[in-house]
Amino acid sequence: MDRKTITILLVEDSQATVGMIKEMLQDSDNSGFSKYFFDVDHQSSVSTALEQLIRKKTDLILLDLNLPDSEGLDTFTKMYEHVPYIPIVILTGIEDELMGIKALQMGALDYWPKAEISRNILIRIINYAMLRHRFLNELEACVEERTQEVLAVNQQLQQEVQDRKKRQQELQQINDNLLKVQQDLEEKITFAEKNHINMVRQVSELTLSKADLTQNRMKMKQEINSLGQEKETLQDQLVLYYEALQEANIKIDELLIQVHQDIKHSLL
Repeated sequence: MDRKTITILLVEDSQATVGMIKEMLQDSDNSGFSKYFFDVDHQSSVSTALEQLIRKKTDLILLDLNLPDSEGLDTFTKMYEHVPYIPIVILTGIEDELMGIKALQMGALDYWPKAEISRNILIRIINYAMLRHRFLNELEACVEERTQEVLAVNQQLQQEVQDRKKRQQELQQINDNLLKVQQDLEEKITFAEKNHINMVRQVSELTLSKADLTQNRMKMKQEINSLGQEKETLQDQLVLYYEALQEANIKIDELLIQVHQDIKHSLL
């Protein structure tokens, strides 16, 4: 099995603890107990540790909480704020175990009392911390990927909602236009119906007027015919009267001649 070398920064002010941990890690390198080779750097304060982190890539931090320039949870907070992406394992005293638990809640990967550390336990702690850190990174990457997918889907849904709203507005506008067209048609139909009724009424009136006119014309024609007949009758009567008048004149002339002759005989 290929063994990867990881760089460990041990932040500890106790030289005895430093020597113990380095010896344990060296024994692990020689025995092949761990799947890693260890490159161990040591700093005794937070300030020098932060400088070390700037200069050199580090895979894991073993951190004592009580240092010359920092104590308690402030020590973890200062380190974690600068390198939240590097796994940190807390090394505590027996009386500081509660702080180790609080550090876990704040982002540390693990904690272990110094008095209980052995080579096997230390290697397991490191292996577990590296595995958990890799898992958390993969999980974070997966969450980030899913988050981006969700954001993309959400953006797509928002766009679809906007498109749907726009389409609804367009449909509403079309519906309003159709209603307006319908109203205009109804008004035009009503107007046309009124005009049709008026035209029918006018045609009816014209029809009645034409009928009356025809009837009057027939009546006048009858009256004209009647007048013609009366004229003919009067003409006939006039002819008869004229003939009678002529006969009367003849008789008068004859009577005058006879009177004249009678007078003449009487004078003789």
